[in-house]
Amino acid sequence: MSVTTYEALRACIEEACLVICIEEPLYYEIRDSISKFAEIQDYDITYYDALAFIMLKKTRGVRRFDDEHFSIYYYALHGN
Repeated sequence: MSVTTYEALRACIEEACLVICIEEPLYYEIRDSISKFAEIQDYDITYYDALAFIMLKKTRGVRRFDDEHFSIYYYALHGN
């Protein structure tokens, strides 16, 4: 799931989405503070600064992303 607003991010976290990509304009708003969000404690954070997005992958908790059976493909929402 790709998100560009706080509301969408919070909804994805509440739904325990396994992978969340944070894109522009939200990317720039939370780039330096995302690790302080208590709600994402079950997610690993990966920064892709060259593409201006952050990937959250759920690796802790009951539901987790299964790296052995699935791959992540990212397609940007915004056009360059």
